[in-house]
Amino acid sequence: SSGQLIENPDIIIRGFPLDETKRISVKVSGDIRKALSGKKGRVTNWIHFRKLIGDIAERRVFRELRRQPLVLPIVIEV
Repeated sequence: SSGQLIENPDIIIRGFPLDETKRISVKVSGDIRKALSGKKGRVTNWIHFRKLIGDIAERRVFRELRRQPLVLPIVIEV
């Protein structure tokens, strides 16, 4: 109800070596947590929320690997 993450996001990355996958997962998770830490109150616009998460993940993967990923953000409200 507070609009904050309860636990770290589950990030699934396919097609890369395991060490790169872990490194990128940690960075994407940190970026998402940092971006959402400034948000206060309930989420009212879920489309914007999913788009924000997708954009954050796409930017990080592009910066790290110079590839355009397919990002499918799935958000579960508790």
